[in-house]
Amino acid sequence: MMPIRQVCTNGLNLPIKSAARKWHLPHVCTVQDKMLDAKRTLQQAGKYMEELNWRAETLVAVKLGKNDLRRFVEKMFPAEDTDRKNNRVKREIERFWDCYVADDLANFKGTKWGLLLAVSDYVTHKPVRTTRQREMHFSRMMEGHELLDTAYSLINTM
Repeated sequence: MMPIRQVCTNGLNLPIKSAARKWHLPHVCTVQDKMLDAKRTLQQAGKYMEELNWRAETLVAVKLGKNDLRRFVEKMFPAEDTDRKNNRVKREIERFWDCYVADDLANFKGTKWGLLLAVSDYVTHKPVRTTRQREMHFSRMMEGHELLDTAYSLINTM
């Protein structure tokens, strides 16, 4: 399941336990089997989208303070053991904050939902250099990006 945000065609693929975000369809031969697969797919997609909508409404209702944001960033981007690695972490944090303050998220700023959308922007707009990297990045998004999954878990425990 790959819901699309209309503003920037950014995927938000979340691990919702009560609704599958991924499923496989067997290759079937008969029209009747194909119709059953299509019905099942539409039902699963509908269930996922209903659950995602409920989660979004719940998260948008919760306001966050500066301390909440600071703790979240510390957990998402922990300090490293060398200066070189810490400089990389600082650059990634700056890139994340750029996503957090982006104009297209202004309506959700200061909420759990806005924070989650900022992480989604951060992971989906990561610069890639080669076609292979681009393909791997897209595949990770379709499967569910581990950093977005981690952020979703952290946000739900805040």
